[in-house]
Amino acid sequence: MLKLLSISNFAIIDHLELEIGPGLNVFTGETGAGKSIIIDALSLVIGQKTDRSAIQHGHKDAQIEAVFELTSYQKDQIKTLIDIEIDNEIILSRRINERRSVCRIDGMIVRVGVLQNIGMIVCEIHGQGDQAYLVNSDQQLLVLDEYGQIQDTRKQMNEEFNRLKAMREEIMKLEQQRSQSQERAELVHFQMNEISSAQVDVNEESGLKSAIDRFSNALELKRLVTQAIQIFSGDENDSRLSVENLLREGGAFLEHVYKIDSSTKSLTELAENSLFNIEDVVRRLRDYENSIEVNPVELERLEERVVILNEMKRKYGNTLQEVVRYRDKIKLELEELDTSENKIQNLREIQIEQKRRLSIIASTLSIKRKKLSKLLETKVESYLKGVGMKNAQFKVLIDNRKDEEGLPVSVNGNTDSYSYGPDGIDEVKMLFLANKNHSPLPLSQVASGGELSRIMLAIFVTVNSSDAKSTLVFDEIDSGVGGRTGTIIGQKLRDLSNQRQVICVTHLPQLASFANNHWSIIKKESNDRIIVSACLLKGDEVVKELGLMIASGDKTSDIAARAMIDQAKSQV
Repeated sequence: MLKLLSISNFAIIDHLELEIGPGLNVFTGETGAGKSIIIDALSLVIGQKTDRSAIQHGHKDAQIEAVFELTSYQKDQIKTLIDIEIDNEIILSRRINERRSVCRIDGMIVRVGVLQNIGMIVCEIHGQGDQAYLVNSDQQLLVLDEYGQIQDTRKQMNEEFNRLKAMREEIMKLEQQRSQSQERAELVHFQMNEISSAQVDVNEESGLKSAIDRFSNALELKRLVTQAIQIFSGDENDSRLSVENLLREGGAFLEHVYKIDSSTKSLTELAENSLFNIEDVVRRLRDYENSIEVNPVELERLEERVVILNEMKRKYGNTLQEVVRYRDKIKLELEELDTSENKIQNLREIQIEQKRRLSIIASTLSIKRKKLSKLLETKVESYLKGVGMKNAQFKVLIDNRKDEEGLPVSVNGNTDSYSYGPDGIDEVKMLFLANKNHSPLPLSQVASGGELSRIMLAIFVTVNSSDAKSTLVFDEIDSGVGGRTGTIIGQKLRDLSNQRQVICVTHLPQLASFANNHWSIIKKESNDRIIVSACLLKGDEVVKELGLMIASGDKTSDIAARAMIDQAKSQV
């Protein structure tokens, strides 16, 4: 419930402070006095769009503050939005200047989105322009869901729909990537096959170089080794001057020396070891000589292998190690490219299951809505008859449009595919007719402004019966309504105010006569300044104000006003 509204430097209001009471509160006054400006300020402090042109001329900023008394339900709702200690009251404030808007909740600065979400919990404002919302199919569906309190199921539908939408977007993204990466996949496949065919070994190069050196110098190696063997061992024709033979002859002389002088034993042994070493060298040289192969074919093969490895390095890295690392990298890339089709297939399977879930929720919603539509028809028609529209017909039609690409849902026992969205498969049309003997038509085609006002009030009274929002504000939605109907609407609003606080800006004295609290909004000029004031009327002040609304405020109108008040009291 709104307890206090403080407005400073806003439009034509210098400073205004109103302590609003429970029940039905009405604001009356001449056109242009500032009644709707008060409602504009209230809408601003509950998070609606800022109009910086509304800052009062000559001031840098405007300040609006509202104090709301909270129900337990509202406190629970607010706790889900903001982490603060909440008592039985909450203070919303907003300061606007040319550059920015500062929003606060109990003194703590918050984003405007948070203020707006909390504002939606504590207060709901409807003006003349809001009548247009009744002709909008999406809003009509929202009204029906709120009436049946099936917002949780609707929210579930919305969440599951968004999941399905995200899956579709992911599948589309993967398919686009697959299409775009087709050329890349072909290139990577080619590179992988080329490197794999080359059978690259990081340790291969050093062995290749050594082998090529041997094969390309085989004849020279044979010549040099043969000469070395001849020097060490001699040839078949003459071995007298070979190292091996000379060592033998020298060793024989040392043997004789040793027999004469035993101290030369070590020299004799050294000579023997030298001979053994030379003989070993000769054996190894002969083995090496036999291993030398003059093979031009093998040399050509090895040189071709070097060309292949150099080509790999030219394309894929400066060294064979880099080539191998590149091969491992594109192998992983290739695996990812190859698995994209599997990802798409898996997502499609999940998508099918997600559509099954959606079908169940959409079917549940549709069944509930069709039952609720009949109940809403009956209640709204009953209300309309109570506000002077005895022949009124009000219908709520729910249509399910078939679509081959839509959602498979069972409707009336038959499963078919229907067009669907985040709110389900249902399209709602509210129809109306004020007279008998005709079929109802969409509201936009048949309802006048006054009739829309009464239909709108009928829906508010029917739908807004919970304590979800404590304050309900109507800004001249009784436009186009006559005096007798104004009395009936006033009674209905007074009945509604027994459940929740109602604030109403009105020009109808019949409606105002039902007020628990009657505020007169007055605009005056003083010292070239416009001053807006609000006076809470008591006793004869109410009579006088109603008299002015009826006529000129003479004795006759005062008598009529008093009679109007007495009648209102008798009907409460």
